[in-house]
Amino acid sequence: MSLLEINNLRVSFHLGHGRKLQAVRNVSLEIGRGESVGLVGESGCGKSTLASAVMRLIPADGGVVSYAGDNVLAMRGRKLFDFRKKAQMVFQDPYGSLNARISVGSAIRECLDVHGIGAAAERRERVVDLLNTVGLDAAHAGRYPHEFSGGQRQRIGIARSLAVNPEFIVADEPVSALDVSIQAQILNLLKDLQEQKHFSILFIAHDLAVVRYMCSRIYVMYLGEIVESGGAEDVFTRPAHPYTRALLEAVPDIDGVRRRRPDRFMEHVDGERSASSVRSIENGKWKMENSSPSPSVSGCPFHPRCSQAVEICRSQKPEMIKAAAGHLCRCHFVENYG
Repeated sequence: MSLLEINNLRVSFHLGHGRKLQAVRNVSLEIGRGESVGLVGESGCGKSTLASAVMRLIPADGGVVSYAGDNVLAMRGRKLFDFRKKAQMVFQDPYGSLNARISVGSAIRECLDVHGIGAAAERRERVVDLLNTVGLDAAHAGRYPHEFSGGQRQRIGIARSLAVNPEFIVADEPVSALDVSIQAQILNLLKDLQEQKHFSILFIAHDLAVVRYMCSRIYVMYLGEIVESGGAEDVFTRPAHPYTRALLEAVPDIDGVRRRRPDRFMEHVDGERSASSVRSIENGKWKMENSSPSPSVSGCPFHPRCSQAVEICRSQKPEMIKAAAGHLCRCHFVENYG
């Protein structure tokens, strides 16, 4: 049974002078109870916008976000308050997500205060327990955010998200601002916590190797739309959409040597490639390009960057079709398994 279902979610931003940027376009996805689902795509594709709309941090234009059967977008008052106890978020910038003027212990305890969890003594004990859970000491509770490293601040952000025992967590690029060695520690921590506490997680990233390690299913996003979805191993071993294949192949080795990541994370992702931008082929050579959310592109949104594009791609938008069992792709040239 799904915990979260998103159906035809739309989010746009007004740019002035009658112009509008459609950041999320009719996106549908679902997350089961206790499941880890990845949302991947290059910077600017709409991943974080979707997450913010799901968490009611920004308004949506339309669609339905159903959480345990209730439409999150229609929630008001007490229902919305209760939803925010069940659903928490870990942000990309661990420093920006913390109040520099209060101690980290107070930042964590604030969640307990707002939701009225426990007596004063129980809240103090809960703060210490949470700090220990994420690998920090009780003595850290009295310190301020600027006294910690980036990795430690992200641990604090995770502790704060766990304070109210959520059922669902959105992790929005939680390791992209951290050093590679620290990334591995945070990923392993998140994976262990998810397995222990059985919360569902929407893990957003542009690093495909990270998503493969963390998630059982993957949605690939391009210009505000889902272009491919399926089981993590299926998407990695049999990518159907040219954008997904480009993401997997985008970053070349430097002098034939890949940077390695330590510990358990490395055991799962050694040899994988990732990218924050995609390259297209021009005259047989890779060319770096930036995606554009321009609404003027007709047909398939990816066709200006696709080496396989033909006339139908320029004139007709493809539907999402079944590429394999449980594997969907939005491309004219995917065999339909019906």
